[in-house]
Amino acid sequence: IFRRFYREEEVHEQQGVGIGLYLAREIVTRQGGYIKVVSEPGKGSEFSIMLPTK
Repeated sequence: IFRRFYREEEVHEQQGVGIGLYLAREIVTRQGGYIKVVSEPGKGSEFSIMLPTK
């Protein structure tokens, strides 16, 4: 899901280009952090951004 232009089959009808999570990860990792994701099919996903405190 963090690949550039990644789109799931079931969302091809919806607007978007699939670059948002890719850009978010690029920004966060360049700051020394990471993104954690927990997903439950049919329920949704929870994203957490972890950044160093320095």
